[in-house]
Amino acid sequence: ITVVAGRVTEVCKNDDQGGHKATVSSGSTVEGDVLLVSVGRSPNVKDMGLENVGITLNEKGGIDVNDKLQTSCEGIYAAGDCTGDRQFTHYAGYQGAIAARNILLPLTDSGVLKSVPATTFTSPEVASVGYSEAEAKEEFGENKVAVAKMDLAKVDRAVCEGNTKGFIKVIYNTKNGQILGATVMAPSGGELISELSTAMTAK
Repeated sequence: ITVVAGRVTEVCKNDDQGGHKATVSSGSTVEGDVLLVSVGRSPNVKDMGLENVGITLNEKGGIDVNDKLQTSCEGIYAAGDCTGDRQFTHYAGYQGAIAARNILLPLTDSGVLKSVPATTFTSPEVASVGYSEAEAKEEFGENKVAVAKMDLAKVDRAVCEGNTKGFIKVIYNTKNGQILGATVMAPSGGELISELSTAMTAK
């Protein structure tokens, strides 16, 4: 893996060898057969007349909501990517269901979660939930955070199946053992992270 720092300033086809070539601000170039553009997304809430009914936006450019998913206009709720919160399909579906319940039923359930499990479906899968090691140490202090990590090369099933590339990493509070976050790089990382997420929320 080669890390090239800088902002991409130009992308063009590589006529000499085929594929694509990207040029970064430092002048370095990156060439490849396939170019993956991963620049993120911003909420598409323009030209909707939101300001006409008093709906305000947050610092991320999304519709501002409270933890019950209520907007600044009474009777109007928002859920999912339009709020500028984490852009995951399962999270948007969860928020939509909570918003509908809060609208139709005498409920005030929270639709904003502190931590949301996420998976990047590469090979192997890379999944995470909660704090990273650096985030946890910054939040709670380096002496109050510990890490348990195991490489898949030391897991019998992974060895038997020939899938030894990856690891399982759990960040926890040294005082009470509470799980603060986890990262899994494994063929079934998306499934494993859901179990770790459940363990995080269990008191």
